Amino acid sequence: MTVFHIVMFEFNASASAQEIEDVCHRFLDLRDTCVRKGTEEKYIVGAKGGRNCCGEGGKVSFTHGFVMEFASDEDRMYYVKEDPAHQGFVKSLEGVVAKVGVLDFVPDVF
Repeated sequence: MTVFHIVMFEFNASASAQEIEDVCHRFLDLRDTCVRKGTEEKYIVGAKGGRNCCGEGGKVSFTHGFVMEFASDEDRMYYVKEDPAHQGFVKSLEGVVAKVGVLDFVPDVF
């Protein structure tokens, strides 16, 4: 059962362009640094991200979005709750990211 994990960031007004770029690259690097404890196998199926370029005119404060793909809910939950690389990344956002939005879904489950 594939699970998609969507993450959106609103950066602090004081965050520099370099800090924002660094956070974005480090987030996407998680696809290579997140590994299963014991097996050291990568478990993130895919990761994409970029700057918000929505032309619909809605009022959204999030400027950057990312989509992570996991093969199972078990993998997604390991990522969210246990993976040391992910936990370290989350802690590193303090002072740079003002707001985070997260939405997970399983395709075609409504």
